Amino acid sequence: MSHATITSKGQITIPKDVRNVLHLESGSKVDFFVNDNGEAVMRSLSKTTEDVFGILSSPKRMKVSVREMDKKLKDTLNKRWK
Repeated sequence: MSHATITSKGQITIPKDVRNVLHLESGSKVDFFVNDNGEAVMRSLSKTTEDVFGILSSPKRMKVSVREMDKKLKDTLNKRWK
């Protein structure tokens, strides 16, 4: 179990072992809430590379080249500006 002390400004330093487990770094976002048992819970809002790896991948997604994407984008923009 890790411990922290609240400063006069209401700040705490999250112990290193907790930061490591939650993959927290400088600039990471966290969320606090109090559950029904009156316990304060902190959770990470930041995602690691491992958390989001493959999120855009789909076996059903049609594969297109960058050239094809550029052409489609150009055609779409030309239609909107006419």
